[in-house]
Amino acid sequence: MMRIALFLGTNLAVLIVLNLIFTALGLNQPGMNWMPLLIIAGSFISLMMSKSMAKPSTGARVIETPGDDVDRWLL
Repeated sequence: MMRIALFLGTNLAVLIVLNLIFTALGLNQPGMNWMPLLIIAGSFISLMMSKSMAKPSTGARVIETPGDDVDRWLL
């Protein structure tokens, strides 16, 4: 349950920051609906953040050159 709450909180925070950036740049004009773009951009940003956080939290390592048979099979 905590994982879902953190996921939703991160997505909401990314959307708020993107919305603030759009407002500061003057792109939030009346009659323009930027919400679909913000949602898609927020999804990609959240995905990139989760990818970089998942490796250290699970102890995963990237196999660049296989060292043994198991690494070769995985690669």
